[in-house]
Amino acid sequence: MEKQKLFIGNLNFETTEDDIKALFSAYGTIQNIRMRPKKGFAFVEMSSPEEAAAAIQNLDQSEFKNRPLRVSLELTKKQAKAVTRQRFKDSPKKSKEK
Repeated sequence: MEKQKLFIGNLNFETTEDDIKALFSAYGTIQNIRMRPKKGFAFVEMSSPEEAAAAIQNLDQSEFKNRPLRVSLELTKKQAKAVTRQRFKDSPKKSKEK
């Protein structure tokens, strides 16, 4: 089975499930929404991989409630940790000035 579950990051903390439904329903049928509002992310399951791909293509890095969304396929916990570690490893180090 192909992937159709999406990770949505960088959500405004005031975003509701209805906001997510309204945004993603333009790209297909939503099967399930799991939100972590205090963490600023959600998971959306679309009814087909094609719908998921359309949502990623159209919504990733788009502005929503004054924040650029991160929309990608859902990763396993192990994959997500690896991506996060790599992102911090690749980011420029802050220099301490005295």
